[in-house]
Amino acid sequence: MLLYTRVKLKPKEEDRLLAGHPWVFANEVETGHKPLTPGSLVEVITAKGLPVGRGVASPSSKILVRLLTRGFNEHIDEAFIAARVQTAIKNREGYKKKLSTDGIRMLFGEADGLPGIIADAFGHTIVLSCFSAGLKPFIPTMSQTFQENGFKFVYEKSVGEICQKEGMPEFQGWLTK
Repeated sequence: MLLYTRVKLKPKEEDRLLAGHPWVFANEVETGHKPLTPGSLVEVITAKGLPVGRGVASPSSKILVRLLTRGFNEHIDEAFIAARVQTAIKNREGYKKKLSTDGIRMLFGEADGLPGIIADAFGHTIVLSCFSAGLKPFIPTMSQTFQENGFKFVYEKSVGEICQKEGMPEFQGWLTK
């Protein structure tokens, strides 16, 4: 069974989130919740106790939680992340041929339900960038999913000031052998 740490929003902080925004800022939540670690699974509730959604924590960032679901019906695990990547791949089928290019953005972060993740395809190679400490633990799952969908090589390039703000080490290197 998956364990979620529950965080409660301060009064009047839920409107933006209920309208679909995927980020929960640290200053929007009540204190006193269990300590969060990067990648902790989180359930967010309103000040009145109503469910907002589930996401992953980035405790060193101003963006404390990146929401991945609305409500509490879906569980966030490797299969959930793999399905998001597979959906993104499927949504871009035919673009390479249609646009006469072998370079295309495969993951658009929030637009594909994976906030803080960008992935570009160049032929059979994926260059994956992670700018969310909360999703960093799922990078191996994303890499494997790309490989299972015909991409031979996956290179991670997670570097820059955002990594520092997220409290995660920079990394550059091949995820495939």
